[in-house]
Amino acid sequence: MDDIWIINASPVIALAKVAKLDLCTQLCRKVILTSAVAEEIEVGPIEDLAR
Repeated sequence: MDDIWIINASPVIALAKVAKLDLCTQLCRKVILTSAVAEEIEVGPIEDLAR
């Protein structure tokens, strides 16, 4: 198991849409989301599960 993952918006959005975002923390010790990635996710529609 890798200790730290730095991930971009695409896997976060895809996993959130299928309700499996918890896989990230199950497969590694720490997940890092940069502020730019968080901003990209937050601009999605309010009803979007990934937001």
